[in-house]
Amino acid sequence: MLLVALQSCLKKVPKAVEDAFLDRFFGAKDLVWAKTPNNDWSATFYIEKYHYITANFSPTGTFEAMEIEIHDDDIPENIVNKIYSMYPDATIFNVFEKNSEKSTSFIFEIENKGQLFGIYFNKDGTYQIIPPDDYRFISRINIEND
Repeated sequence: MLLVALQSCLKKVPKAVEDAFLDRFFGAKDLVWAKTPNNDWSATFYIEKYHYITANFSPTGTFEAMEIEIHDDDIPENIVNKIYSMYPDATIFNVFEKNSEKSTSFIFEIENKGQLFGIYFNKDGTYQIIPPDDYRFISRINIEND
């Protein structure tokens, strides 16, 4: 009886979400699902060439966006310059490009004077600070043990 109660409390990825994921990302490996605070589903997975990707789906399986880590020449220089003008002592750790059907934006993981936080930039130059305790920032911190 206890087992049934525990199983009913587990969060199961809806079939529509799983099917939408498989249609779009066939061959993905190392798949990990997480339910976000706004009830969307986030899949983090590996695909050769892109390495790790995060894709977000609505509870009904509608693709919302995907994020890939970008490096060097793929990072918009004007945004990097804006960050360093706002935070001259900052260190940029990671940059992700977020693509949806409607827009492209960039998420920067930054350390500045001992503070870890994120900045979400839209292509039009508007931005939003992501505090260190926000799930959008916490969910992307990877702890690696090599």
